[in-house]
Formats: sequence, structure tokens, C-alpha cells
Amino acid sequence: MDKVLITGITGFVGSHLADHCLERGQEVFGFRRYHLSSMHNVAHISDRINWVDCDMIDPKAVAKAVGIVLPDQIFH
Repeated sequence: MDKVLITGITGFVGSHLADHCLERGQEVFGFRRYHLSSMHNVAHISDRINWVDCDMIDPKAVAKAVGIVLPDQIFH
């Protein structure tokens, strides 16, 4: 199963991309800023997403998270 990482998963485009990837049978990982992210767009699939709390403005945090997930594809 392919792993995909979506950085803007809680937004309009990211949430639709997540729907599509899940329909294709891909394992979906999503970055979220736990204190800022609205979950409205992904409420219907939230339990099927592997959440990664990561502040995208911290390059070391992003590199660490990507190194842990080891995605086949990254969508930003």
C-alpha cells in the first residue's frame, strides 16, 4: 500500500485529495498544526487519516516527521 503525506490536508484542496487517495486504497498521513487546524473539511474521514502534528515552519520538525512516515508521495 502506498503511503501519501498531505501537508495541507485540513484545507479545501487537501481534504478532497485525501478523499481521493483513500478511495484508491492509499494510506494517508496528514500534517496538522494541532492548535490552529480546523477539522471541518476532514471530519468525515478523520478516523482514517494518520495524523502527524508538525509545525511546517520548522524545517527540522518537517524533516523528522517525513523521516518517520517515509511516504511514497508528498503533496504540498
